[in-house]
Amino acid sequence: MTVTEIEIYDTTQPKDPDTGLPPVKARVKQRHDQNGTSLTTEQTAAAATTESDSTLEYDGGELDEVTVTATKTPGLWERMKQGAAWASAIMILAAAGWIIFKIKKTLTT
Repeated sequence: MTVTEIEIYDTTQPKDPDTGLPPVKARVKQRHDQNGTSLTTEQTAAAATTESDSTLEYDGGELDEVTVTATKTPGLWERMKQGAAWASAIMILAAAGWIIFKIKKTLTT
């Protein structure tokens, strides 16, 4: 199981003197496991937010649009197929090189 935690900061507010970071607008915890994905919103702080053309609304307040892209590592079968494709490409290039070598050798003698 993989856990991804995302903190979204409210950069319109002044920084906290103790931490040096702006206040947290939202914390999102996302779990990835064999059964799928579970998304939970842990804490939100709906302070004064700026209006934007593209905003998302949820139960805890308003957030600017955030795009998170996650990629899944390829499985064993996908890696085997990719390895076979590379091996085939190398063999074709080696055969083409050998044919070119033989043709040049035949023309020079």
